[in-house]
Amino acid sequence: MVTTIHFPASTIIRLKAEAEKTGKDIDTIVTEAVEARMALSRVSLAEAVRPIQEALTASGTSAEEAETVFEQELSAMRAERRSCSGNP
Repeated sequence: MVTTIHFPASTIIRLKAEAEKTGKDIDTIVTEAVEARMALSRVSLAEAVRPIQEALTASGTSAEEAETVFEQELSAMRAERRSCSGNP
């Protein structure tokens, strides 16, 4: 089936660059992008975090320890983002 899609010029430029970089044609690039996006919409939160939960269980890390590490990393990322944006 053939479908016509109208993209802004800036998107066409990016598609052409991606096609050249990967050696694929634009139709393939667009098809892969659409299929990947549609696949993401079918993934539940539980499915997305399952590998993390399994890794934590296998490592013997407690929920409290994992939460502490997560909070520390989140704080560090927020501080880095603020410093890059110039906000105190």
